[in-house]
Amino acid sequence: DLHSFPTRRSSDLKEGIDACKAKGNAAFQGGKFGDADKCFSACIAIAKTLSGYDAEQTSMLFSNRASLG
Repeated sequence: DLHSFPTRRSSDLKEGIDACKAKGNAAFQGGKFGDADKCFSACIAIAKTLSGYDAEQTSMLFSNRASLG
């Protein structure tokens, strides 16, 4: 049931994006490009759900992911 899922505040989601982005950056620096791709893709998916999430930051997430290809 959809209503049984806990709701998330946008501030929680933004913190989640920051944490996920840091994890993706660390994976990239460690040469774990598949893991980095998963992290950046997750960040993008979360960012798309947030109304008003900064477009420049979202663009940066896409750029980070594109640099893996």
